[in-house]
Amino acid sequence: MINWQVRLKNRQFWVSVIPAIALVVQAILLCSVGLWISAI
Repeated sequence: MINWQVRLKNRQFWVSVIPAIALVVQAILLCSVGLWISAI
């Protein structure tokens, strides 16, 4: 079982999670913009 309280206090966890979240957001934005452009 993952101990989330310990993990959320760990700085290294945030250093690795924030870029991953940024990549996911970027991918979603690129897909939505691509669909929007192709709809025109």
